[in-house]
Amino acid sequence: TILLIIGSIDILIAFLALIYPFRLMLLYAIVWGFATGLARPLAGDPIWDFVERWANIGVPLALLYIRGIPKKLKDWFK
Repeated sequence: TILLIIGSIDILIAFLALIYPFRLMLLYAIVWGFATGLARPLAGDPIWDFVERWANIGVPLALLYIRGIPKKLKDWFK
């Protein structure tokens, strides 16, 4: 059940990122992609599994860069 909920949230975030990529959501996607990618080497898999999943971090990071990295806290919500 938890995997279904997490997967649904991931799909919702990806869909929203295509329509309106607001910065806080992109930050969430970056942190989540990094955490899930790093979980594999920490579980004993080779480091290349983390490198292979760099797109899960890189795509939202690129979208955040295109939207502009905010300097004020309130700008994260735009």
